Amino acid sequence: MSACAVVDINFSRLISLHFVEVNMLCCIFSSGDKRHKCTECDRAFVKSADLKRHMAGHRNEKKFVCDDCGSAFTRRDNLKAHRLLHTRESVVTCDLCSKEFINAVYLKRHMHIHKQAKKKPYE
Repeated sequence: MSACAVVDINFSRLISLHFVEVNMLCCIFSSGDKRHKCTECDRAFVKSADLKRHMAGHRNEKKFVCDDCGSAFTRRDNLKAHRLLHTRESVVTCDLCSKEFINAVYLKRHMHIHKQAKKKPYE
């Protein structure tokens, strides 16, 4: 039996354990102690900083503002991604509604909106 790819445990010592028990042990060690729990939803975090950032989304605190257009975001990385629209780097446009996205991944995710709109009520 080999070592776990997620955590540094050599399972050769645990050979007597059942395969499922070994996998469960691996998951417990790799998931961390998620003691920082959100009071608004079911999410939990290992780091308090991650919970704080998550809670800002619930409170809709948009303190990261774009200097070019005034759009505001709850996270700095979302503002950074938004700025790519202004620099026109790798911008892609939806052929159906002309909405612009910073890359093809976001466009593909957006296309589900159009698929939902085409569905019939009885589908």
